[in-house]
Amino acid sequence: MKRCTYATALILLLTGSFARAELLLIYYENRVPYTQFRNGALGGLLGEPAMAALTRAGIMLELREAPFNRHMALIEKNLEYACAVGRFKTPERLMLGKFSQPFYRDRPPVALVRADNTKLKGINSLQALLATPGLRLVQPEGYSYGEVLDSWMNNAKAQLVRVSESNLSLARMVVRRLADASVFAAEEAEGLQALLRDEGVELALRHYPDAPPGSLRYFFCSKQVDEVVMRRLDAAIIAPK
Repeated sequence: MKRCTYATALILLLTGSFARAELLLIYYENRVPYTQFRNGALGGLLGEPAMAALTRAGIMLELREAPFNRHMALIEKNLEYACAVGRFKTPERLMLGKFSQPFYRDRPPVALVRADNTKLKGINSLQALLATPGLRLVQPEGYSYGEVLDSWMNNAKAQLVRVSESNLSLARMVVRRLADASVFAAEEAEGLQALLRDEGVELALRHYPDAPPGSLRYFFCSKQVDEVVMRRLDAAIIAPK
């Protein structure tokens, strides 16, 4: 076999021909309205723009559904050549993996509550909700809402219960009075409200004027994903408005 000259090697590197031949694993979870596998493709508010960017980048991939905590652990421990769709950027995750350019921005967060919950009467801000002793809020384990809201939650006087359950399960905890509220991006809260419309309980969305802007969403990739692939992906992403 002929040895590759320096010039040839440089060309191959610049064109990405040295990129790994194996399929890039793309992890997602079935989560209305963000990521849903239907009609043989990944769709939803995150799934559709994510797949469009991967297609434009010409990246060969394999889709895998897995719970949030499981696939995030695989990526953070650098056990697989993989990326997750639509994750928030945090200082901790920056130390453990790589982020693409953002491709989606959430709407501001809201509280999903029972419409008949009188304990929430007179609470007119998100900070007041989190600062009210005696209220029980349920949130997903390991989930980040962005720097501002994470800080508020870490200092909450309300009882904050974190569970390793789907967001649909969290909404059902609100329905069953196991929690007074759960905080979601507005689009997800609306989706959960619609899904649970037949449960016999009216759910309401509480919009608060101090809610921080919605967080940006990124591909979060293991350190096995080389910079050539990351640059191709970034170049194919359409920045959110």
